[in-house]
Amino acid sequence: MLPFPFQSGGLGRGSQNAVSADPYFSYVKALLHCDGANNSTTFTDSSSINRTMTAQAQAKISTTQSKFGGASASFDGSADRVVSAASADFVMGTGDFTVECWVYKSGGETYPRLVFFGSTGWNSNDSWGLLAGTAGNTNKVILTSYKMGASDLIVSTSNLSAAWTHVAVTRESGVFKLWINGTQEGSNSSYTGTAIEDSSTNYLSVGCSYNGGGGEALLGYVDDVRITKGVARYTSNFTPPASAFPNS
Repeated sequence: MLPFPFQSGGLGRGSQNAVSADPYFSYVKALLHCDGANNSTTFTDSSSINRTMTAQAQAKISTTQSKFGGASASFDGSADRVVSAASADFVMGTGDFTVECWVYKSGGETYPRLVFFGSTGWNSNDSWGLLAGTAGNTNKVILTSYKMGASDLIVSTSNLSAAWTHVAVTRESGVFKLWINGTQEGSNSSYTGTAIEDSSTNYLSVGCSYNGGGGEALLGYVDDVRITKGVARYTSNFTPPASAFPNS
């Protein structure tokens, strides 16, 4: 049972940006504001875990674009990524979760990853992620899972572009839902009893798959990445956050 009531306002799910603190902060497993000096390769995890995040290839902080805080993570479309160490924190199993971020897409390879979870590369049995397009769905946001047959579980109706877009995926009671700028754009209830992954050695990677595999790099910017395990934050259409996610 979650420790806070689901209200229509205040602390209720879907309206969290109305408060200055996060009632589910203890469930946050990674929080990347992507702030800092231009061209810095230091990415800080502002969750209570304060995990180490490592910039690889040409991933860096950029002040060219920003949703909040004056900077964002910049990816040049060629294997750039920001990765964590392996951790069981990213094993979602069959439980509730929320993965969200802001994205400004300029282009990229055929299957660019916004957020990736896996034990090695994109085709490991336990990998899954949010994509910013596929060969048949250029510029769509796609929830895909290799464990669930390399299938596209949900494909957005909206297109990404060179404009800041809030992207979120939730799982509640086994049902996946995809949200673009606060509007639900699809769901999938075909795998309610199936773990989306169960590897205790999964990595988090932003901007590309963990091993930088071909065809999976994003060209553009990502800001305010938040991974919440145990809570489906959004259960109905909502207003996207008007400020950076709280650190407490």
